[in-house]
Amino acid sequence: MKGTVKIEDLAGACAEEYRFAKEKGFEDVEIVIETDNETYKISEYNGGFITDMFACVFDEIEDAADELAGIIEGKVTDIRIE
Repeated sequence: MKGTVKIEDLAGACAEEYRFAKEKGFEDVEIVIETDNETYKISEYNGGFITDMFACVFDEIEDAADELAGIIEGKVTDIRIE
């Protein structure tokens, strides 16, 4: 998903990318969030989701994205599947 994503839309955009990847048959999905300053990742892990910034497992991808949204500085420039 190229282009600027508003921080308040991050959770929905990540969930959309995740659903798209699952529909295409990806087994283990990693969502990469690029910003002006940093790269963040949300990965599937044991039935939940982990990020590279928090030491916990989230039940839903939206929860992980919401937590990241609280610490992201700069604009989100890209969200992609890896």
